[in-house]
Amino acid sequence: MFKTIRSLLLLCSFATFAQAPFLQWQKSLGGTDQDRFKAVKQTADGGFIAVGGARSTDHDVIGVHFDEANYPTLDYWVVKFDESGAVEWKKVLGGSVTDEGVDVSIGTDGKYLIVGYGGSIDGDVDDATNVGSWIIKLDTDGTILWKKVIHAPFGGCCIFGTRACAATPDNGFVMATYGNFPNGLGDYDGLVTKINASGDIEWQQIVGYAELDQPNAIITTSDGGYALCGTTAHILGNATGFSNWVVKLNASGETEWDRIYGGSGMDQGFAMQQTGDGGFIIAGYTDSNNGDVIGYHGQTFGDAWILRLNVSGDILWQRSVGGTHSDQAYDVIIENNEFVVAGFTRSVDGDLTGTAAMGYDDAWIFKLDDTGNILWQKELGGTQLDGFYGIDIVADGGYMAVGETFSNDGQVGPVDYNIGFSNALIAKFTKDFLSAPDFEKASFVLYPNPAKTVLNIQVSETIRSVIITDVTGKNILSQSQPCNSVTIENFAAGIYLIKVITDNATFKGKFVKE
Repeated sequence: MFKTIRSLLLLCSFATFAQAPFLQWQKSLGGTDQDRFKAVKQTADGGFIAVGGARSTDHDVIGVHFDEANYPTLDYWVVKFDESGAVEWKKVLGGSVTDEGVDVSIGTDGKYLIVGYGGSIDGDVDDATNVGSWIIKLDTDGTILWKKVIHAPFGGCCIFGTRACAATPDNGFVMATYGNFPNGLGDYDGLVTKINASGDIEWQQIVGYAELDQPNAIITTSDGGYALCGTTAHILGNATGFSNWVVKLNASGETEWDRIYGGSGMDQGFAMQQTGDGGFIIAGYTDSNNGDVIGYHGQTFGDAWILRLNVSGDILWQRSVGGTHSDQAYDVIIENNEFVVAGFTRSVDGDLTGTAAMGYDDAWIFKLDDTGNILWQKELGGTQLDGFYGIDIVADGGYMAVGETFSNDGQVGPVDYNIGFSNALIAKFTKDFLSAPDFEKASFVLYPNPAKTVLNIQVSETIRSVIITDVTGKNILSQSQPCNSVTIENFAAGIYLIKVITDNATFKGKFVKE
C-alpha cells in the first residue's frame, strides 16, 4: 500500500525541524531500463561527479553493452555536472556481464578513481581473466588515463567487487573489497588493497573472521592509517547476528583493532568518517532491539543506525533513527562537528512523525548534533520507491545527494520513460533557498525546477509583479501584472533569483534554467 501523496509539486518547505535545507533543484536521469547513482563528490571546479550503473539504451544513456542473448547489461555510468547541475559529460564503461560503479574518489592530482563490481572480460575490460575488481582512472574531462583489474592475493578466486575507495596523500588510493581467498580467514573475507598513482598494487591485507565478512566503506585516518566498516557474521559479546564491523589499520595495512557492534538481528555499517577527536561516526542499518542497540523503532523492519565511536572504537553514543517501517542510512558527512546522513525511509511515525511523506520509499537526509539529537530531516520523492545512496557537502554550504527513483511524479521528474524501472536521482539542497520570514508568510512554490521553457509560480495570494535577476544582480525580466507563470525559454542556462510581490508580502527564491 503506497503512502498518501502529500504533494505533486516541488515544494520549498520546512521539514519537521526549522533548520532543514531547501531543495534547490533535482534531476532524474536515465532511460527506460534500470539506472542509478551510488556515490557523488564535489570536484575542484565547483561541479560534481556521480557514479553508478546504467542499463538503458535510450534517452540520457548511450553506449551500454549487450550480453550473448542481446539483452543490455548493467554498466559503469559516470556523469560529470557543472555547479548548476548541467551535464558536462557522460561515460558508459563495461562489457557483456553486469558491471556497476559504486564509489568515486578524487586524487590529490584532481583526477577521478572509479571502482565497482562486475565480471566482464570483453568490451572496455582488457583482462580476459577478470575474477577481480575493475578500477578506472579518469581525467577531469572523462578521458581514460588507465583501467586495471585488481586480482586477489595468492592467486585466489575471487574478488566480488570493490565496495569503496579513498584517496591517499601520495596520490594513490586504498580500496575495500571482499571475496574468497585460498589463504583467507574464512569463506568470505574483507580485503584492503593499496595502489599507487598508476594503479599498481603496493600491498594487500586480508581482514575478517572465519565467517562471512564484507567491508562497505573505507577512509584514510589522521595518523596515516585507514579504517573500514561493514558487516560480519562473527558472533562476539552483544552482537549475536550479522553485526556492524569496524576495523582500524595502520599505514601498512596491519590491524590495530577490530570491533563488532549490534544485537541479535542484522546490523550493518555502510559509511564512515573520522571525527575531529580521532574517533569515528558510522552510518548504517539495524533490525536489532537488544545488545548495543537502544531506542529501536522497527517492528518487522529496521532503523537507520548511527554509531559514534572514540579513537579506540568504544561507543560514545548510538542513535536508532526511524519509525516502524524500513529506514536505512547509506552515507554520512561531517559538518561543524555535526553529522548529515543520507538514505531512505518508509516510515511516517516515530522520528518521522509529522514529516511530509511522499511515497512508498522516500529519499531522506537528516542531521544529528554531536550528541546524537536530530536537528532536522528532509524527504524527497514521488509515489514509488526513491532513495539516496551518497551525499557530499558543497562549497556554498549546501548538500548534493544521489540515488535512484522509480517515481515520475511528486518532487521527482517529471519524466515519462522510467515506468517500472529506476532513474538515477541527483538533488541539490541549499540553506538559503528562502529566508524563514519570507516563507512563513505563505506557501510559495516554483515548479518545475530546473525548468526549460516555463516556470510556474504558486503562492496563496494574488501575484502583482515578478522580478528575475541573474546571480550577479543583472535584471533579466520584470513583469508588472498578475501572473502564475513566466516564460524562460530564451534564458541562458544557469541559476536565477526570483522575487514575487503580492499585495501583502514579498517572496524570494532561486531556480535553475536548463
